[in-house]
Amino acid sequence: MDDVIFQTVSAHFRMELKLFWTRANFYLLIEASLITFTASFITNPIAITGISLVGVILGVFWFLVNNGTAFWIKRWREQIIKIDNVVNRFKSYSEVEPKVKQNLLKSPTFITLYLPWIFILIWCILLIYHIYILVVIG
Repeated sequence: MDDVIFQTVSAHFRMELKLFWTRANFYLLIEASLITFTASFITNPIAITGISLVGVILGVFWFLVNNGTAFWIKRWREQIIKIDNVVNRFKSYSEVEPKVKQNLLKSPTFITLYLPWIFILIWCILLIYHIYILVVIG
């Protein structure tokens, strides 16, 4: 019975990981497409201002979605470790998973969680620059 519970929790954990990466790739694709689209309007500050605003909003949503999914990944990871201590005599999860916390920069999930902030920063710089062009230079 414990094995069935362990397999169920493990499957749910893997599903959350898969959803995390699917969502992250979707937002990355949209943001990269938006940056490419921006290049075609390089001479139109009004268009770039609007596109930059959309980029900031998408970046914030991207971070919120990643953050929510990472929350559930962490909860399922904790459950797997609990069950692993009881069911698995090799304690595979219990041995490997805590190492993720030792160096977060080696965790692709952690890095991907904060990747949206790079895009948000780029969009904010573009937004402020083009608002400056529109207001000051006119």
